[in-house]
Amino acid sequence: MRLVIIGMLMVSSLAQAGAIYKCTQPDGSVGFQARPCADAEQETIKEDLSKLEGIHLQGKWKIVALGKNKEPVDDSMGEDFWEFSATQMTVISGNRRLSPDTYKLDDKTIVLDYYSIEILEYTGNEMTVKTSGIEQTLRRQ
Repeated sequence: MRLVIIGMLMVSSLAQAGAIYKCTQPDGSVGFQARPCADAEQETIKEDLSKLEGIHLQGKWKIVALGKNKEPVDDSMGEDFWEFSATQMTVISGNRRLSPDTYKLDDKTIVLDYYSIEILEYTGNEMTVKTSGIEQTLRRQ
């Protein structure tokens, strides 16, 4: 009974941080955390885009699909990535790294100096965004 209460308190406190992930480790143990699971089976418990923070974006994201129908991207000309640090976003197109841009996260919008990117969906390992009227799906690498 005590473990059930502790687990519920943990999930409750993580819920305030945004997404909650239930991670099943290869050894069968289960844990809850605010970051995507590493080397574990993952189940997203809660998604709340209003709680999204810059730390959720950090890392390298590959553009895997375009448009509302999520048509797969043709990588024959090279892969395209977005890379986020705490304060900068860098676009990598066809293995060419473009100049990094400072960004801030305002609710569900990535705000750059010259345009904004709306985050439509976020699951921790995948996100769909709308930029210049085009939907793009990115997968965390």
